Amino acid sequence: MRGDRQGRRRRYALAARAALALLAASSSAFGDCELKKFAEFPVTMRDMRPLIPVKFNGRDATLAVDSGAFFSMITAGTAAEFGLKLGPAPFGLRVTGLGGSQAEVALTTVDELSIAGQSLRRIEFLVGGSEPEAGSVGLLGQNILGIADAEYDLANGVIRLMEPKGCGKGGLAYWAKAGEAIGVVDIESKRESGFHTIGTASVNGRKIQVVFDTGAGISMLTLRAATRAGIKVGDPGVIPAGRGHGIGTKFYETWIAPVKSFSLGGEEVQNTKLRIGDIPSIIDADMLIGPDFFLSHRIYVSNVQHKLYFTYNGGPVFNLKTAAQTADARTAATPAGTGEVPAPNDAAADVPPATATKQAAVDPSGSPGDAAEQSRLGMALAARHDYEHALEDLNRACALAPAEPEYFYQRAFIHMERREGEAAVADLDTALRLKPDHLLALLARAQMRLGRGDQDGAHTDLDAAALAAPTASEHRYELATLYARAHLLPEAIAQFDLWIAAHGEDAKLGAARNARCEYKVLLNQDLDNALSDCNAAVRSNSKSAVFLGNRGLVRLRRGDYKKAIDDFNDALKLDPRRAWFLYGRGIAQIRLGKAAEGQADIQAAKSVRPTIADDTAGYGIAP
Repeated sequence: MRGDRQGRRRRYALAARAALALLAASSSAFGDCELKKFAEFPVTMRDMRPLIPVKFNGRDATLAVDSGAFFSMITAGTAAEFGLKLGPAPFGLRVTGLGGSQAEVALTTVDELSIAGQSLRRIEFLVGGSEPEAGSVGLLGQNILGIADAEYDLANGVIRLMEPKGCGKGGLAYWAKAGEAIGVVDIESKRESGFHTIGTASVNGRKIQVVFDTGAGISMLTLRAATRAGIKVGDPGVIPAGRGHGIGTKFYETWIAPVKSFSLGGEEVQNTKLRIGDIPSIIDADMLIGPDFFLSHRIYVSNVQHKLYFTYNGGPVFNLKTAAQTADARTAATPAGTGEVPAPNDAAADVPPATATKQAAVDPSGSPGDAAEQSRLGMALAARHDYEHALEDLNRACALAPAEPEYFYQRAFIHMERREGEAAVADLDTALRLKPDHLLALLARAQMRLGRGDQDGAHTDLDAAALAAPTASEHRYELATLYARAHLLPEAIAQFDLWIAAHGEDAKLGAARNARCEYKVLLNQDLDNALSDCNAAVRSNSKSAVFLGNRGLVRLRRGDYKKAIDDFNDALKLDPRRAWFLYGRGIAQIRLGKAAEGQADIQAAKSVRPTIADDTAGYGIAP
């Protein structure tokens, strides 16, 4: 996330001075160098998002740690949920996300932000953009992370804010053992970089500028930089990897490509793969170094020395196992079956050959610490797909704190990733016995019950989750999709009503309005507003076969057969085997007196989906 430099510079400086004055300090020394520790934040990885617990004016919340955000940020929905008043942002301030989209922003002040056991008064947040993922309510940015030096020890579940005294230009990787390789990167000053952490690396021998961004989700090279390094879309081995989005409303295409070498700070990874994104240069840089790199390294960012130090923990440097989802994949799964989910990309990256046999910094077989520490260690391993050792840590956490529902929920997540359904359900049952309104556990159990055909049980969990979720919660989107899977379309529409009202600038808005349109079409109700939703969805992505075809279904229901055929034609050009849209076009053709053409479409639809006549008839759609 970047913004206008002049506006953010003044705002950042004021916030940094205020926060630094409020944080308590402790110190330790190695050699002649003393490191003063201002704060230590406990970090739990959820997927590839580093999360920290906080309190907004005494209410529990979770923020995603985003070293690539120049300022901390929440959405308008979060501000409404916590009753925060909005004011104007600094004059001229613009916030730009990946893909080049800009978000309108406001400003709010949290009277008391409690973090890591300390209370900060009158802390400002920008308000706007898309909803954060992984259950967080917003982003913790450089107005907090950049007030001193920052140590990112995500593999051990910790971020520390540090200040060196008497260290001069000496190395600050204080944890490194004798003889251990230490990478060093020169980074730009905060003022030069616009309050980001920017250094130099190389891909296939070509120098690139990189920004270190824990909020990126995954490391990614820009398409322009990839081209300069001799990597082109269409080359052998370069495969599509779906679409992604940043804080704004725009999506961008991604690919995974083989590279001969990636070099950073003296560490080189050979014959690996990188994710490429069709995005503009990022904050005057060519690549995001994301949380996958942070997990495989321990990193010290010295804003005093303008250097970044790191050591290698072990394992893959770049995590390429989870491909970005497409916009259509974000469309809710419905009884009509018009959504689609791409298969994950299982391409794995190599490790630095010089240290490929090095043991990880965290020894999974080591002696257990407290339950919270074991939980953080386990979730860090789970983020790297080391589910076996992650499970060992969560077993310890659950044993040490059998009354803490969050650890059972986390262990259930790991069981689900290991396809251990019975164990996952048992842990979710325990979590919900301990905390009946645990929203994420309710959603997870509802999803598992749907997978097992337990519609009644899923309905019960979804109703409980709907009561537990705040009105503007991001989880209303997931609730809507799960209600739809349970064939509870009125309930799904109600959830989308709440989500859409609070997420006017979210990248998923087009998919949400498409889904709400589709559900209304299937129920044959409120067709004028359904058409408005589908029009908005098509405006957000005119290349989506799902969005175009669903608008065709609305027009079919409304008797506008010529326009319906136009939409079905456009949809089927993009995806010729969409049975619902073939069938819909056939009905429209018959209604216009073109019986032969209509019957041909209907037969084509039946060849793709033999049950299509029964499926559509259930919703009153028939020739």
